[in-house]
Amino acid sequence: NNSADKPILDDFKRYKDVNSGFAALNVGWRNMLYGEFTYRKDWDSSLPPDANSYGYMSASLSFILSEVIKVDWMDNLKVRANYGETGNGTDPYQVYNVYTVGDAFNGAPQYTNSDRLKNENLKPEITHEIEFGLEGAFLKNRVGFDFSWYDRNTENQIVPVEVSGATGYLERVINAGTIQNTGVELYLYGTPVKTKNFTWHIDVNFAKNKNLVKELPDGLDKIQLARAPFGGAYINAT
Repeated sequence: NNSADKPILDDFKRYKDVNSGFAALNVGWRNMLYGEFTYRKDWDSSLPPDANSYGYMSASLSFILSEVIKVDWMDNLKVRANYGETGNGTDPYQVYNVYTVGDAFNGAPQYTNSDRLKNENLKPEITHEIEFGLEGAFLKNRVGFDFSWYDRNTENQIVPVEVSGATGYLERVINAGTIQNTGVELYLYGTPVKTKNFTWHIDVNFAKNKNLVKELPDGLDKIQLARAPFGGAYINAT
């Protein structure tokens, strides 16, 4: 009401349902070997009705080396290996082409086509990841580290891509190719000074990630990930 010009408002509701089933199993042996296994099944309303379910699992294994190699200065030393999957749907209403309802004109409602071509054959996104790690604590937890290496591949990403306006649309929804992320993470900590009234603690983090577009759908040499609202700047996966 205080605006000098009439504000532009866009009011809408979106509905999405995801129903899931989940199971987990944890096992341990002699306080040194641990395993965890999970499985999840999702039914996602944002995908085509005849193909709206997807399952994914994870498995992790860790071995406490400090239970075998026992020395006074080592508090904990653990090696771990993990494999995990993650499934995902998309935003609501990306499957069927429907009319968009506009403001009434002279009392008559307006219906227009969306400028986005939907996709009745969408598949769920799926991410596969493996990770290896080593962590340790020494000198009564005064010094320690945590190191990880990972390799993550995402397939069938659901994204909109540009198309010629001559088609009647500006973009269409597709399952993209395969994108890989590989990297390392390192965390170091230490407490060089610890007295009754004073403690000096140091934490250091390092991370590096390499992103690689391994595969794109036929006929595409790039996918637009984002664009600036002005200036013609784009972020593309090529």
